[in-house]
Amino acid sequence: MPLLVGRDASRAAVHAARAADGLLLLVAQRDPDTEAPVGRDLHRTGVLARLVDVSPAPGGPVRILADAIQRVTLRRVATTRADDGGTPH
Repeated sequence: MPLLVGRDASRAAVHAARAADGLLLLVAQRDPDTEAPVGRDLHRTGVLARLVDVSPAPGGPVRILADAIQRVTLRRVATTRADDGGTPH
């Protein structure tokens, strides 16, 4: 099932992962209407995945296909800044 990635920072993370090793941490946010989620807005369990395909979708988001590698538990969430492309620290 494809996932649609729409936020600028999330799209930047997808493109950074694609340019590097293809690994991406997928974590759902608790409320999809939260525009700028922080640690407390995210579920504590996510999935480490490898990107299989990235393609543009109508209206601006990108559509990704990813293979799950391993379930992970978030211990800490580092914040990112928009001026560094939204890449994780």
